Amino acid sequence: MRPCGSKKNPTYIYIDPTLKNNLKKNKLATDYITVPLMLNFNFTPSRRNGFGLSAGVSAGYLYSSRQKIKDNDNNRSKIHDDFNLEPWKLSYIGELNFAFVHFYGSYAFKSMWDKGLDQTPYTVGIRFSTW
Repeated sequence: MRPCGSKKNPTYIYIDPTLKNNLKKNKLATDYITVPLMLNFNFTPSRRNGFGLSAGVSAGYLYSSRQKIKDNDNNRSKIHDDFNLEPWKLSYIGELNFAFVHFYGSYAFKSMWDKGLDQTPYTVGIRFSTW
């Protein structure tokens, strides 16, 4: 974690010490609507299951975020807020295709937080598809 710049005031997070050891789940979920722009290269166009790669960028807008807290007594609470998250997310994206196996990844241009923490989101994965 890098120190915050002079323009950003840190967001203070407080967890009640009595709940700290009693939490079962504490999850932050965000929903973005995303539009990708990619260049696709197919190195074996005559074969149905060939080899190729794709690279580009994506832009996403945050339309919903929530925190879900569950304790050991199964008491649940949901909080809907923006949590000082950046409303726009720009990412580099890429994909590598081997027949029906596709490896993909993305890396955001900057931190996901508007203030305070400096955490840059990334994604890696594998997908099985015939098209």
